[in-house]
Amino acid sequence: MIKQHRPEAPDWLIEKWFEWGKEFYAKRQKNPQFEFQWRTINKEKANILIRKELLDKMTFEHCSFCDGFPIEATSQATIEHFKPKAKYPLEVYAWNNLYLACNKCQEKGDNFDNRLLRPDTPEYDFYHYFMYNAATGEIEVNPSADTEEQERAQITIDLYKFNNTSRLTARTKARKSYLNALSSGEINIDDCPYRFMFL
Repeated sequence: MIKQHRPEAPDWLIEKWFEWGKEFYAKRQKNPQFEFQWRTINKEKANILIRKELLDKMTFEHCSFCDGFPIEATSQATIEHFKPKAKYPLEVYAWNNLYLACNKCQEKGDNFDNRLLRPDTPEYDFYHYFMYNAATGEIEVNPSADTEEQERAQITIDLYKFNNTSRLTARTKARKSYLNALSSGEINIDDCPYRFMFL
């Protein structure tokens, strides 16, 4: 998770998010199986606008959590509801609850813990909470962090499955590609997946 700087929400989202959240909440109260569907604004789905106008720029088209890139080369890009829709229906359109995510990170599903780390909070820094082990490809808890911070890091690793086998392989390949490209000239780090490996 690379630190991100969240821009201001667009006016239409500021105006509509609470109203739309209340509507979704009311529908879920009547029918707990009611499926969430993105609302339309100016003839375009809200998720498309949120992504094009804000989230792609905020993350440089990387997954907000695993930092995979280009996000649609290996998985479908989605908007993650950090606080799950099923548990927090009023926050389905809350701007600070929406993140660009790959479908692997979306497998978190309805699992949630208030200690889960957010990449756009002022205090967040990857190397404060985590370490990258180049030998294994694993993201590990930083032993220098205090106990509470270590717990938060471990919860984040577990819920987003940062160290499953496919991710270790992907990070190992990405690191080799980056080092090869670097030896042949300059490279823009934002064009690389898993930027935390190189910072």
